[in-house]
Amino acid sequence: MSRRARGRGRVPVGQALRRRRDVVNDVEVASVEAGPEQPRTSDGRTTLDVVMVHGLGVSNRYLLPSLRAFAREHRVFAPDLPGVGRSSRPERDLSMVELADGLSAWMDEVGVGRAVLVGHSLGCQVVAQIAARHPDRVAAVVLTSPAPDPGRGSVARQAWGLLVDGGRERLGMVLIAATDYPRVGIGGMLGALRASARRQAQPDVQRIDQPTLVVRGGRDPLVSAAWAQHLEDVFPDARVVTLPDAPHGVPYSATTAFVEVVHAFVDEITAARR
Repeated sequence: MSRRARGRGRVPVGQALRRRRDVVNDVEVASVEAGPEQPRTSDGRTTLDVVMVHGLGVSNRYLLPSLRAFAREHRVFAPDLPGVGRSSRPERDLSMVELADGLSAWMDEVGVGRAVLVGHSLGCQVVAQIAARHPDRVAAVVLTSPAPDPGRGSVARQAWGLLVDGGRERLGMVLIAATDYPRVGIGGMLGALRASARRQAQPDVQRIDQPTLVVRGGRDPLVSAAWAQHLEDVFPDARVVTLPDAPHGVPYSATTAFVEVVHAFVDEITAARR
């Protein structure tokens, strides 16, 4: 992780989104950003940056509806992790710690300061690792549909849960997954699940003292209420919000409700910085 990143700058995409391609540790990381260059609140205070981290095998495309909404008040970034979406594939599968350290280096490259990290599904493990290993980079943490849930059992049971969830998601979410999964492949997805289950993949939650919001969908077959409650209990400063009608893909299939609860949370963090 000591190799210096080489940036290639931004390419405008439409009026609201900007795409980047940056090389960090020999991996070309594709990302999308939106929002004003120096966002400020109505009373002139600089707002916090937001970094969104996608889940298993699915690119940042499904995060774009939420990203656009957050970008009205914040500068927001959503990278594709190595081997997913438009990012290049590393020479070997990376551990959760390596993904977290690489993402921290990427934040340096694109100029993200102390930020709110919003993880979804398996991306929650990457976000939690950054909060534990690089606390100075993280103002607050949002764990959305945090997976895997140990109470949901084997990989086979989790795969069945994904199939069940597909019938509860908006069609667009299903179509994005259907086109992104083949690029990662079954081997890549199983490798990511195995990496997430290893003991060393689990972050030291007692080191995560940043305010933490756990968001769960009430119709999520992959993440139980008991698991969300457990996370609230073990994290030093956490709370749980359940969106009753939402499936696993909260940022896409329940965008309005998701953005509302996260905005309220971030507003609290911003007010506390006065």
